[in-house]
Amino acid sequence: MHFHNKARASRNLAFAILAAAIFHAPFAAAAEAIAERDMLRYCQGEASAEFGVKPTHISMKELEKADHGAMLAHGSYDDNGTSVAFRCRFGGNGQFRWVRTSAQHDEAKGAGGPSDRQLQSCNAVKDRYGEVLETTPLKPGAFEIILKYEDGNYVCDVEANGKVTYFEKLR
Repeated sequence: MHFHNKARASRNLAFAILAAAIFHAPFAAAAEAIAERDMLRYCQGEASAEFGVKPTHISMKELEKADHGAMLAHGSYDDNGTSVAFRCRFGGNGQFRWVRTSAQHDEAKGAGGPSDRQLQSCNAVKDRYGEVLETTPLKPGAFEIILKYEDGNYVCDVEANGKVTYFEKLR
């Protein structure tokens, strides 16, 4: 009987993975909103996972208001005697967006701005043209783009190949 339960669990897991692969969403589902009072701690956990550093070895600095209602959490950790600064971005709705070091940010900025294809991909989600208010590099070739439409401002994350991975109205 024990064997049958393991076999059933393995089969259910296989079906779940297959269903996820077949019926995946075109972009990320809305993430859970993080309360402002918890953003520094949440960022510390994300940085720990991203950079492989124990949370107790991460120093969180400050939380600052950024553009379009977003928040930036600043922190640092020691890497063999060198202080590595990083920041986390939370969207206007309190959703965690990304964590990256200053070096990663500078490297991504060297990629220039979004291509016409990337802008067209973001605009295709709304099926109309939006005015670009701001672009932020996420990684080489990928951008977070803030677009203004008649009904408000939207954030669009788009990969180098034009695939939209996140699109949401800002508050």
